[in-house]
Amino acid sequence: MRPGIDPTLYTYWRCQECGVISLQPLDDWSERSRHYTSTYRGYYRREIESSLLQRLSMAYGLQKRLRLVERFVAGGRLVDIGCGGGDFVNWSTDRPYWTVFGLERVPAMAAVAAQVASGVVTLGDALHLPFAENSLDAVLLWTVIEHLDAPLQGIRECLHALRPGGVLLIRTLNSEGWGKHLFGPHWLGFDAPRITTLFSPTTLQLAVERCGADVIHIGAHFHDFYPYLWCINNICRQHWPAGVCDRLDRALASLPVRLLLQPFLMMQTATGKNSFFVLAAHKRL
Repeated sequence: MRPGIDPTLYTYWRCQECGVISLQPLDDWSERSRHYTSTYRGYYRREIESSLLQRLSMAYGLQKRLRLVERFVAGGRLVDIGCGGGDFVNWSTDRPYWTVFGLERVPAMAAVAAQVASGVVTLGDALHLPFAENSLDAVLLWTVIEHLDAPLQGIRECLHALRPGGVLLIRTLNSEGWGKHLFGPHWLGFDAPRITTLFSPTTLQLAVERCGADVIHIGAHFHDFYPYLWCINNICRQHWPAGVCDRLDRALASLPVRLLLQPFLMMQTATGKNSFFVLAAHKRL
């Protein structure tokens, strides 16, 4: 569990039948929403990041995400569900072959994203999408499905809005990744009450196919450098003051450390055991 959360209040259980890991008890949204503040790492924005190295890394990640989408669909109407501060929507809006929308559930972040992305972001819920049936060419659930109260309902909502043959792209935490085993209870996936459901590539493929889509790709595309830093920071904050942990974080985020870890991170990505994986699926015709 992350610092500040009583570990006796929540438990992650693995279903013996399907293998999916779920949080128990599951708080309602009125309680969980209090944990999505502007300091939540999922809401970091490139424009306000002080580190040049981190800004460059974030820009590379945004470009890589867009390239992943374009491997499976050339253009059209795209929605980024759970768009946070709007970085990806803003990044891809000026591409002439895309009409991009953003959807964000947290009002404060939806307001920020709407300002950053010129008003194409609206307040909304992944479980009740405000898009007509068969109206979208691509839907992104980018580090979102693990936060949903009802993941299968969220997948079905996305497929309902997609045109036949449209692409659903999901990036989520990997319950079979090395990070989970290395960091145990301090792994970033054990983030109660925000993270509600943890999938492996196999269990997510089964869920998506059950909802009516054909999986066309599963892969690990982003090294674990920053996810590992976040896990180390979780451990640090259990034992030392925040100032000490911040200095350690800056030291570990340096370019020499990044280069030193690169062979390990590349090997991890090659084996598909990163903390996150990406799944792409076509809506059935």
